[in-house]
Amino acid sequence: MVDTSLNQSLNQSIDESKPQVSRTGSKQPTVGSASKSSKATTVVCARAEIQGNVIFGEGCIVHPMCNIVAEGGDIIIGDNTIIEEFVKIWNQPRKDKEGNIVKRTMRIGSYNIFECGT
Repeated sequence: MVDTSLNQSLNQSIDESKPQVSRTGSKQPTVGSASKSSKATTVVCARAEIQGNVIFGEGCIVHPMCNIVAEGGDIIIGDNTIIEEFVKIWNQPRKDKEGNIVKRTMRIGSYNIFECGT
């Protein structure tokens, strides 16, 4: 026999511990946030630094102390990608032949592992 009060308590604590999901375009680091387009199965640790518009697919895991910067355009990360500690992903702004800043979307496919310090 399963204690339903225990299950309700566990479900409530899981709901309360979900990462905050918000869209940010500021240059200030936003700790532990992800794009509005993140799926419910994505886990972003509180100490991960995410700047700009970063969109995660389903089943992604973002470890603490990693740095994802979408300064030169959006970053779209595919499903089931793992980003470990101390990883830096940076979409820098580019300049065209005339010197104008060109922003481009960075796309990272599904089923990738970015290991520590890469």
